[in-house]
Amino acid sequence: MNFKPVLIFFLLVVFITAVSAVPPLPSDYYGSVMIDGKSAEEGTVIVVKLNYNKRDDFTVTTAGQYGAFETLQKGLIVSASENEYSNSENSDVTFWSGKYQADLSDKFIPGVHKRLDLTFSTTEGPDEDIPEAEEESTFRLGNTEVKKNAEGEQEVSINKNDPDSEVDVDEEEKTITLKNTNSGWKEITIKTKDVPEVKDGYVTGTVDSVNALGDPVKTDTLGDDVGEISGQLSLSLSEIPGLASSVKTIITKEPAADVKSAFVLAAKSEGKEISNIAFTLNIVKKNIQNAGDGGLIENADIFMSVSSAWVDSVGSENVVIYRYSDKGDVEKLATESLGADPAIPGNELFKALSPNGLSVFMLMGVSSSSPPSPGGGGGSGSSTDSSYFNYDPEMTNPLPTVSPVQTLQSSIDGQQAGSVSGEEEGSQTGNSGQEEPGSSSATSGMIPIIAAFIVIAVAIAGVSYYMGSRNGGMDSESENEKK
Repeated sequence: MNFKPVLIFFLLVVFITAVSAVPPLPSDYYGSVMIDGKSAEEGTVIVVKLNYNKRDDFTVTTAGQYGAFETLQKGLIVSASENEYSNSENSDVTFWSGKYQADLSDKFIPGVHKRLDLTFSTTEGPDEDIPEAEEESTFRLGNTEVKKNAEGEQEVSINKNDPDSEVDVDEEEKTITLKNTNSGWKEITIKTKDVPEVKDGYVTGTVDSVNALGDPVKTDTLGDDVGEISGQLSLSLSEIPGLASSVKTIITKEPAADVKSAFVLAAKSEGKEISNIAFTLNIVKKNIQNAGDGGLIENADIFMSVSSAWVDSVGSENVVIYRYSDKGDVEKLATESLGADPAIPGNELFKALSPNGLSVFMLMGVSSSSPPSPGGGGGSGSSTDSSYFNYDPEMTNPLPTVSPVQTLQSSIDGQQAGSVSGEEEGSQTGNSGQEEPGSSSATSGMIPIIAAFIVIAVAIAGVSYYMGSRNGGMDSESENEKK
């Protein structure tokens, strides 16, 4: 049997697989930088973010210039995961000097070396309501097929051999767990009505319920008092959402002014006042709703992590998570300290069950009219009770004085926080400068390219060997015929 065609076919398969697995190449930016009409001074730090998540920074060494003007210089580099690049409509590249955003932004394009001239204006005050970090989790699961049966129930079929995700089946618990889905979810667990069936590399079953645990969203840009913070969601769903559904978790320091007013009044109704705000999670739902609005989200566990130093300053027993609903109501959620955060050293992790789903959540410290008693952090296992407050916007004239927090002047993305379920508009794309595809100065971007060339070289060598052997055989046959 001639194995050479089989060898060539195998090499081509390896080549195609390798190329398809190559992650998006990083891009880098350079150009001039002006602040209030003057060249940025040496020592100015320019930060680049992708979807408001910091990716790189550059310290100006030549006044008025940033990035890699010369080939061997370090540029201002932006890298993206496969999930971020697949959501290209949301892959916004923004540039920052402190809390001030440049006038131009861009859309992420892999592997470009691009000039973008930046201008900053600091005359109108910093952009306090701009997100500090965000993560979008989608339900585009490439190895999963969902359809309805005759009874209107969801039937799921999952390719267990898909190399892009890990699939675990627990027959005793009747669950199918998907991990590393590259969709923004750390794992998705599907509980089935009967024992899942595994056959010919596929897992099938009738969906009973779904739990989706999101990847944690982190940032260290809110100040030394809170340190590196983290927010994470765990959703209980009645079934698997559609492919167009997604949940975006956005971190800001404070909520919009009207939401903050509602929180202040809710605390005041219980004889409390807000002594300190750690941070806010604004959850934007797209094509998916809470069960109370006829949707699939039955409830959610909210995890919020903050530095133990901040907890010590307010007292662990005084830490609480408030929720502002899409309809404008406020809930004080039963908040539990889980103790030290295993993922972030020096942090304390808090958990709260949100029985009515997703919207806006704020982690804060509260105090009574009298000074709080001494004592504080490290209160593992401490918790606060839940309560409900019907917010009336007419009661917000003016905001009660709350220190040391400041009031925001606008809502996230120009929307009222009570309408967080709508779709968001992307930022404007800068159109100045020249793109040079494939000329990225990022050294790390060359690794997948080199790997691809090696695979191509092996494939070519295999083909050449096969063709050479074949020609040699034909020549031998010709000589035999002459003889």
